[in-house]
Amino acid sequence: MPDYRSLEQQFSETLGLERRPVAVKFQKTPPAGVPNFTGTEPSGCSFWRLAASGRTFYTVPGDHYNYAIGSYTHNIPLPEERAEELDQTLSFMTGIGYIKMEEIPQIPRLPQTPGVVLYAPLGDTPVDPDVVLFAGRPWANCAPAGGRPACGPRDASSAPGPPDLYGPSCRACPSTCAQCSTHDRSWSILTGHETLACPPYLGHV
Repeated sequence: MPDYRSLEQQFSETLGLERRPVAVKFQKTPPAGVPNFTGTEPSGCSFWRLAASGRTFYTVPGDHYNYAIGSYTHNIPLPEERAEELDQTLSFMTGIGYIKMEEIPQIPRLPQTPGVVLYAPLGDTPVDPDVVLFAGRPWANCAPAGGRPACGPRDASSAPGPPDLYGPSCRACPSTCAQCSTHDRSWSILTGHETLACPPYLGHV
């Protein structure tokens, strides 16, 4: 396995990251020696925040029920008594213009429900991650990848790739997993001065 602690240090220094990059792994069974998450969080994105602060843990499907969109993108069916929350959330988001109705069928999803999801700071990950999340300034996250800009406007000579994601950040991981074969990255806007970059497993970058 690569030296992820060294890689995290290199990324943090080069990109000027203020938060630790987060490794995410989708798998069937809990990783050995990793504690399960206890408590509740309002969304799947909250798990990224916990891992960026230094925690390593795994979640089970029920930990994701509080955010219907995140459950949908992670292919986690809501329990019957909460199934209507997905339609309610989508109706609210389209009503305020956060996403468009025609975008809903294109929202990326994991191909199958994960048994567990591992979250860890990149330097502490006990397994090779499926994706790595970088939260940083746009100019840093747009560092060159594969000999071309990793984000920003694409001209006619640019290699094709997925568009920036301006909707729910929880779709970044499924989108990246779907793009692993093309070595592309997914993007989402976090704040006015911060973007989320989500490249596939670092061996592909």
